[in-house]
Amino acid sequence: MIVRFSDFKSNEYRQLTGGEKFEPEERNPMLGWRGVSRYISRDYEKAFRLEVRAIKRVREEMNLNNVHVMAPFVRAPWELEKFMEILNDEGSGKIGISRYMQWLKYPA
Repeated sequence: MIVRFSDFKSNEYRQLTGGEKFEPEERNPMLGWRGVSRYISRDYEKAFRLEVRAIKRVREEMNLNNVHVMAPFVRAPWELEKFMEILNDEGSGKIGISRYMQWLKYPA
């Protein structure tokens, strides 16, 4: 099973109760603050670390070793490096989580 970490667009988060307090208004939320750029940001990293810990718990305590994670909307190699750093900080490398990514390709 491949789990895609939370990846709502900012307008979708804004529609949740209280969301307007935390989410920016963006002209194009489809390309905005979402995916890996959100996970590695100062404003969201703590929440993302909780998601990583939840996956780690599923694999370690529940022994569901068929659960893997996806990095959605990767825009740049440095973003992927920071994403992987957070996963490793949280100990996901020790339990052998496979990682899949979705690259954003800009037209030439």
